[in-house]
Amino acid sequence: GFTEKISDTPDVIARVWRGYPMTRRMVVSAKGSIDPNQRPLKFKWVVLRGDPTRVKITPFGPQGSEAEIVIEYTPRRAASWNEDLWSNRVDLGVFARNGNAVSAPAFITWYTLDNEERSYDTEGRIREIEYGTGRFVDPRLGATNTWRDTYHWNGSDLQGWTRTDREGRVREYSADGQIVSVSDRLSGGETNPKQAQNQSPKSLPGKSETAK
Repeated sequence: GFTEKISDTPDVIARVWRGYPMTRRMVVSAKGSIDPNQRPLKFKWVVLRGDPTRVKITPFGPQGSEAEIVIEYTPRRAASWNEDLWSNRVDLGVFARNGNAVSAPAFITWYTLDNEERSYDTEGRIREIEYGTGRFVDPRLGATNTWRDTYHWNGSDLQGWTRTDREGRVREYSADGQIVSVSDRLSGGETNPKQAQNQSPKSLPGKSETAK
C-alpha cells in the first residue's frame, strides 16, 4: 500500500500527505554538511512555498544545524507570485553559510493531494475528506477515489467513519478500518459485513519522523 515517504536524499526529503492527522512533525539534521575549505557553517531554515502561518520551524544544535519542523495540513492555494498558478506543495529550504557565500538549498517538501477536500474541527480532528474533486492527481501518488469519508470521534478517540459513494451506497467502518455495515440508500438494503470486501486500509498516522 501507499506510504507517505517519496524520497530521502542529501538534497531532498519528499513526502505526500496521505494520513488523516492535521499535523506532521519532523526532526531534520544537516550536521553532516561540510565546507570544502573547512570554514565553519551556519544554517538558515526558510519556508519557500506554502502558508508560513501553518509551518513552525525551531532550529537547534550547533549553528542551527538541526530543526524541529511542525507542519499543519495545507490545501491548494494560489502562488504568492501568480494568482493564476495553484500549488499543493509546502517547500522548505535549508541554506548553509560560510561567511563568504551561501549554498544552494536542500529541500524538505510536502505535497497534499489535489483530488481531496478536507475539513478539520477546532481541535485538529479530521471531520471529512471529500475525494474525487475532479482535479488530476498522478495515480502513483494518490488513489483515484470518488467517495466521501465522514469521521466520528469521542473526545480524542476515533470511533470510525462513514463512507458514502456517488451511487448512494453507505459503508460504516470501525476505527481500525473494518467494515461494520454496508447499506444502499436507494433500496434501503443492508449487507452482512462479512460478505463485504474491506477496501479501506488503516489510515497512516504520520505524526512524527526523524531524518538526517
